[in-house]
Amino acid sequence: MTFNKHINEVIKKFFLLTDVPVISFKLNGNEISSVGYNDKLEKMLYTYNIYEKMMKEVSNNKENTTFTIPGQKNIYYIGCSICPKNFYKGVFILGPCSTIKSNDANIPFKPLKIKQYLIHILRIIWKEYKNEIGMTFTEFLNKIRIEKK
Repeated sequence: MTFNKHINEVIKKFFLLTDVPVISFKLNGNEISSVGYNDKLEKMLYTYNIYEKMMKEVSNNKENTTFTIPGQKNIYYIGCSICPKNFYKGVFILGPCSTIKSNDANIPFKPLKIKQYLIHILRIIWKEYKNEIGMTFTEFLNKIRIEKK
């Protein structure tokens, strides 16, 4: 399984569990994959410059690998590194999420106080890969690279 396919599988499982849309980007801003986004949600993401806001937060605080990014009123996004040990693999953006239960855009209600649990779920799914094949994803990639040589 390639890196991009693995990311896609992870975010599909995450979306099925949480109903929170997810999009992943390389650090150069190129999209890797997304799940749960429609035209309206994608327009919100780009209108409010969510990726750019996250990257600004990253450049201001390289020690932190998770960020809360405000959208419009009562809407927020969560940004985190794809790999908790290597930020340079890219970023996940979770959301939009709403801090109020009923909203006109049908954005999933997720109080800010549970954002760490959302990230934790994403990390569990990511680590699940190791259990499936008996090695970390980095070990798997290294093995593939050696086999290609």
